[in-house]
Amino acid sequence: MIASPDDLAPRGELFWASAMAENGILKIGKKTAFQAHMIEHQLSAYTNCNHGFGLAVIHPTMYRHMMGGAPEQFARRVA
Repeated sequence: MIASPDDLAPRGELFWASAMAENGILKIGKKTAFQAHMIEHQLSAYTNCNHGFGLAVIHPTMYRHMMGGAPEQFARRVA
């Protein structure tokens, strides 16, 4: 999109990916946990911060807390 702003194909791909990420279809039948997302809703209600900024603050802290229980899931995999 940045390289060719008038090209509708990459724009359409971004819109489709955004819709799939938001509407929950990809999560059907799967166990999911969005603790950080729920925490952020409370944070933004209290502070009126931007949703993405709130998630950017909460995720690293939450992952550091969770990492002790399952370090193999947080290990960087190098191919």
